[in-house]
Amino acid sequence: MLIALIVFIVYIPAINGGFIWDDDAFLTQNPLIRASDGLYRFWFSTEPPDYFPLTSTTLWFEWRLWGENATGYHVVNLLLHILNSILIWFVLKKLKVPGAWLAALIFGIHPVNVESVAWITERKNLLPMSFFLLSIIGYLEFDKRNDRMFYIFSVTAFLLALLSKTSVVMLPFVLLGLVWWQHGKITIKDWVRSVPFFALSLIMGGITVWFQYHNAIGTTIVRDDGFLSRLAGAGWALWFYLYKAVIPLNLSFVYPRWDTTRPSLVSFLPLLCLATLMAVFYYHKKTWGKPFLAGIGYVIITLFPVLGFLNIYFMKYSLVADHWQY
Repeated sequence: MLIALIVFIVYIPAINGGFIWDDDAFLTQNPLIRASDGLYRFWFSTEPPDYFPLTSTTLWFEWRLWGENATGYHVVNLLLHILNSILIWFVLKKLKVPGAWLAALIFGIHPVNVESVAWITERKNLLPMSFFLLSIIGYLEFDKRNDRMFYIFSVTAFLLALLSKTSVVMLPFVLLGLVWWQHGKITIKDWVRSVPFFALSLIMGGITVWFQYHNAIGTTIVRDDGFLSRLAGAGWALWFYLYKAVIPLNLSFVYPRWDTTRPSLVSFLPLLCLATLMAVFYYHKKTWGKPFLAGIGYVIITLFPVLGFLNIYFMKYSLVADHWQY
């Protein structure tokens, strides 16, 4: 209740906010939101720019409640963020991480998360995050009790997360990492248990890539640089996100777009430094290195889809974004 109260108070200004950027295309001027058969078209057509049918479904119903009054959408976004903060507390408690409650509160009021909460369109961040965390909780319970119902719950929650937005596509790797955190090893049985999660990731990830390249991007040239350029940029992006998480200063809706078209050896230093650190943590994984390996490894794995190896329309403006960190 205290987490909920503090986060609510901090976000009171967002409740009074309006519509910004692509809220018109995604919501207020979206013909599928207004259409009586919009739900069918969200789920069973290729008309939407992206395939986030569950997120679009929530907005379709809310449009019939709030219409062009932005307050209702902002309240729902805030409630989802409060729920996510509390679920993070539950996850960290189950993992026996010291300071779990404080970590959840920090997440709830962290400035880097404001973009996802106060921007109505980023419902597609908040909703999948809820199911993502529920899937983790279900899997941890299954791992503890070996009760098949928790396993089914976890797989189902993951599917709902993917249908909200496929940014959660790396969850199978996260679950394997949590198994390692809990037991110190990953067995063949753990890999077998992860097969349905990987299958869902591949299917939904493929659908998302198709929608992104055929509908959202189309003929727009987002990036024309090569693999080495993108590899160097990924190192920059990882350090950028770590920096903003620790020192959230000079946050921006759109950060200046880096020029990585001609990477030099210096461009690869951030990635080399990170790889060296991870190697040191791995070497000391049985002692002090384990939490650093797990924590930073989690950051790298979950951010992988937005590190620049795949084209995303927003990269036309910036190669990093606060809402991708959420």
